[in-house]
Amino acid sequence: MPQLETVFYASQLFWLAVIFGLLYCALSKIVLPKAAALLDKRRALTEGRRWEAARMAEEAARAEEEAREKRLKIREEAGEAARTRYDEKLKDKAARMRRVKESLEARIAEKEASLQKMEEAAKPAIEEAAAEAAAQIVMRLTGEALDQKAARDAARQAALL
Repeated sequence: MPQLETVFYASQLFWLAVIFGLLYCALSKIVLPKAAALLDKRRALTEGRRWEAARMAEEAARAEEEAREKRLKIREEAGEAARTRYDEKLKDKAARMRRVKESLEARIAEKEASLQKMEEAAKPAIEEAAAEAAAQIVMRLTGEALDQKAARDAARQAALL
């Protein structure tokens, strides 16, 4: 094997040093600066995105808090509107009940007055009928005729008992 012969060691070491030097120079002057620039650009982009993500998370948290407050405010307003509407309906119902009650009381008073008038109007006829009935009863029982005045007095006394 020619590479293991000691005669060729010097030239092999020379070319090893030359190739290593060229590779070292090429890597340190061309490839590594480009790779470092790429890594720096990536790091800066990542930092920018992290900062932007943190800012967006903060905005999202703020927006969520605002939305929660709006929901609470809307719920309170809706509850207040429902209570107001309920109170208005209760007032309307109470007013309707009052009107119905007044109407019924007026109708009852009217009917009672009408009934009173009918009683007053019917009293003489009832007294007359009672007097006639009393006269007929006396006539059948005793056989004597009873005058109208005595029959009326007897009917009134019977009504008072």
